[in-house]
Amino acid sequence: MKKIFILMFLLIISFCFADIVAEVGPFMITSEQLLEKMKIYDYEYGFYETQKKALKDLINDDLLLLYAQQNGITVDKNEVESFFIEKLGVVLREL
Repeated sequence: MKKIFILMFLLIISFCFADIVAEVGPFMITSEQLLEKMKIYDYEYGFYETQKKALKDLINDDLLLLYAQQNGITVDKNEVESFFIEKLGVVLREL
């Protein structure tokens, strides 16, 4: 139990001092992005599993962006709007 506490403490401290936690090609994932993604899951899996899932999701997002860039894949605003109308019946508002 003591080892787990020390490991979690070191992990939390490393977030405070390490800004970049992963790199995917030209994209960098920061500790701030990771913590924000972890909040979405509301730590429902426990700290470690939530952290792992959040980091995996962020890496997958960046891999998709990298693939799209490398293959010239783009999506314009009208395509996004059409998708949401077709699939969800929702019209997006301007932010």
